[in-house]
Amino acid sequence: MLAPEDDPGLAPDIINNSWRDFPGADEWYRPMAQAWKDAGIFPVFSAGNNGPGENTIPSPANYPESYAVATLDNNDQVYELSSRGPSQYEDDQKPNISAPGLRSVLYRVT
Repeated sequence: MLAPEDDPGLAPDIINNSWRDFPGADEWYRPMAQAWKDAGIFPVFSAGNNGPGENTIPSPANYPESYAVATLDNNDQVYELSSRGPSQYEDDQKPNISAPGLRSVLYRVT
């Protein structure tokens, strides 16, 4: 992603992913998130579905370099299974934002 087709000029401005590990300070993805951030790429990750307890946001969403997005339900409330913060990293509150993630499905019975 830093140099698609060996051309750094083709690198994206934002990378949005739903990758997730388990809650905790797992550093496996962190060098990649740091490299993206250092290159001016905004790394966005799903906050995950490990909620509703505290400290349930997994890596890579919990990294200070990452921007974590939680899920809202159909009533604009944080979805019951959406992961919550704070991050396992000192002085880093997560999620950063929440957005609609569920939508009503209507079934018509005839």
